Amino acid sequence: MQNATENQHISLFAKPHPIAPEEQGKFDMARALTEEPETQSDERLVDFLRLTRDWVWEADASLHLTYTSQCAFNVIGHHPEDLLGKPLSKFGTFVDKEGNPGHISMNGNFRDACFHATDSQGDLRQLCISSIALFDPVTGAFQGMRGIARPIRTDRPE
Repeated sequence: MQNATENQHISLFAKPHPIAPEEQGKFDMARALTEEPETQSDERLVDFLRLTRDWVWEADASLHLTYTSQCAFNVIGHHPEDLLGKPLSKFGTFVDKEGNPGHISMNGNFRDACFHATDSQGDLRQLCISSIALFDPVTGAFQGMRGIARPIRTDRPE
């Protein structure tokens, strides 16, 4: 069965797609960034997102990607449009320090988790991912995650 939100997502750089009315509240930040900045704070945030080399992403409650920055290609090796609507798990696995598959609580915050991704050419990409969980302020229900990822450099001299 296909996830209802799989084809309903929003992106800062990819072509925006319609979002169901009941889902609108989840995407305030992403929606604000697709429009003209209304405040200096909005403008500042847009500038920071454009300057970072890290991959900035957002996922819904079913952990399907709903937002991805253009840096996705340089970091995870997939075009942003190819990531949207798909679960993060489709592109790789969280691993522990020894490289064994690890477990990350995907409804809580985490920092600097190691993620082994397979790029569009089938090559391994090692990423460091941090994320914050999003909860409905009234009900406390889990709504998704916002995160950032950067490549782990393996070519640094000892």
